[in-house]
Amino acid sequence: MPGAEHGFAAAVSSSILGFVIGVLVNSLSESFPGVAVIKAVFNILSIVGLVELVERANYWGIMYTLGYLFGIALVGRIFSSWWEALLSTIFLFAYLTLKIANKIFS
Repeated sequence: MPGAEHGFAAAVSSSILGFVIGVLVNSLSESFPGVAVIKAVFNILSIVGLVELVERANYWGIMYTLGYLFGIALVGRIFSSWWEALLSTIFLFAYLTLKIANKIFS
Protein backbone atom coordinates (compact mmCIF):
# COMPACT_ATOMS: atom_id res chain seq x y z
CA MET A 1 0.00 0.00 0.00
CA PRO A 2 1.36 3.47 -0.86
CA GLY A 3 2.83 5.36 2.07
CA ALA A 4 2.90 8.93 3.31
CA GLU A 5 5.23 10.12 0.55
CA HIS A 6 2.72 9.06 -2.08
CA GLY A 7 -0.11 10.85 -0.26
CA PHE A 8 2.02 13.99 0.04
CA ALA A 9 2.91 13.87 -3.67
CA ALA A 10 -0.76 13.40 -4.61
CA ALA A 11 -1.83 16.41 -2.51
CA VAL A 12 0.91 18.61 -3.93
CA SER A 13 0.30 17.64 -7.55
CA SER A 14 -3.48 18.02 -7.32
CA SER A 15 -3.15 21.41 -5.60
CA ILE A 16 -0.71 22.74 -8.18
CA LEU A 17 -2.72 21.38 -11.09
CA GLY A 18 -5.90 22.96 -9.74
CA PHE A 19 -4.06 26.25 -9.29
CA VAL A 20 -2.71 26.26 -12.85
CA ILE A 21 -6.10 25.44 -14.34
CA GLY A 22 -7.71 28.12 -12.15
CA VAL A 23 -5.21 30.74 -13.34
CA LEU A 24 -5.84 29.78 -16.96
CA VAL A 25 -9.62 29.93 -16.57
CA ASN A 26 -9.54 33.22 -14.65
CA SER A 27 -7.20 34.80 -17.19
CA LEU A 28 -9.80 34.46 -19.93
CA SER A 29 -11.08 37.84 -21.00
CA GLU A 30 -14.68 38.64 -20.15
CA SER A 31 -15.15 39.81 -23.75
CA PHE A 32 -15.07 36.24 -25.02
CA PRO A 33 -18.50 34.65 -25.31
CA GLY A 34 -19.16 31.91 -22.80
CA VAL A 35 -16.42 32.85 -20.30
CA ALA A 36 -18.92 33.12 -17.44
CA VAL A 37 -20.14 29.61 -18.23
CA ILE A 38 -16.57 28.26 -18.31
CA LYS A 39 -15.83 29.83 -14.91
CA ALA A 40 -19.04 28.41 -13.45
CA VAL A 41 -18.23 24.94 -14.81
CA PHE A 42 -14.74 25.16 -13.31
CA ASN A 43 -16.22 25.99 -9.87
CA ILE A 44 -18.62 23.06 -10.15
CA LEU A 45 -15.75 20.75 -11.12
CA SER A 46 -13.84 21.92 -8.04
CA ILE A 47 -16.75 20.80 -5.87
CA VAL A 48 -16.96 17.50 -7.76
CA GLY A 49 -13.24 17.02 -7.07
CA LEU A 50 -13.86 17.37 -3.33
CA VAL A 51 -16.67 14.81 -3.49
CA GLU A 52 -14.36 12.47 -5.38
CA LEU A 53 -11.71 12.97 -2.68
CA VAL A 54 -14.22 11.82 -0.07
CA GLU A 55 -15.04 8.68 -2.07
CA ARG A 56 -11.39 7.78 -2.76
CA ALA A 57 -10.38 8.23 0.87
CA ASN A 58 -12.20 5.00 1.82
CA TYR A 59 -9.36 3.08 0.18
CA TRP A 60 -6.48 5.03 1.71
CA GLY A 61 -4.30 3.76 4.51
CA ILE A 62 -3.43 5.81 7.59
CA MET A 63 0.05 6.77 6.37
CA TYR A 64 -1.20 7.80 2.91
CA THR A 65 -3.91 9.93 4.54
CA LEU A 66 -1.33 11.53 6.85
CA GLY A 67 0.86 12.35 3.85
CA TYR A 68 -2.08 13.83 1.96
CA LEU A 69 -3.12 15.87 4.99
CA PHE A 70 0.45 17.13 5.43
CA GLY A 71 0.61 18.04 1.73
CA ILE A 72 -2.64 20.00 1.94
CA ALA A 73 -1.42 21.75 5.10
CA LEU A 74 1.88 22.80 3.52
CA VAL A 75 1.14 23.31 -0.17
CA GLY A 76 -2.62 23.12 -0.61
CA ARG A 77 -3.21 26.22 1.45
CA ILE A 78 -1.00 28.15 -0.99
CA PHE A 79 -2.28 26.78 -4.30
CA SER A 80 -5.90 25.93 -3.46
CA SER A 81 -8.73 28.27 -2.68
CA TRP A 82 -9.23 28.79 1.03
CA TRP A 83 -12.51 26.86 1.10
CA GLU A 84 -11.06 23.86 -0.76
CA ALA A 85 -8.08 23.64 1.59
CA LEU A 86 -10.30 24.08 4.65
CA LEU A 87 -12.87 21.47 3.61
CA SER A 88 -10.16 19.01 2.58
CA THR A 89 -8.31 19.45 5.87
CA ILE A 90 -11.45 19.09 7.99
CA PHE A 91 -12.60 16.01 6.11
CA LEU A 92 -9.19 14.32 6.13
CA PHE A 93 -8.63 15.04 9.82
CA ALA A 94 -12.06 13.62 10.72
CA TYR A 95 -11.49 10.62 8.46
CA LEU A 96 -8.06 9.99 9.96
CA THR A 97 -9.49 10.21 13.48
CA LEU A 98 -12.18 7.64 12.64
CA LYS A 99 -9.66 5.37 10.94
CA ILE A 100 -7.32 5.42 13.96
CA ALA A 101 -10.24 4.90 16.37
CA ASN A 102 -11.35 1.88 14.36
CA LYS A 103 -7.81 0.44 14.53
CA ILE A 104 -7.62 0.96 18.28
CA PHE A 105 -11.08 -0.35 19.19
CA SER A 106 -11.37 -3.25 16.77
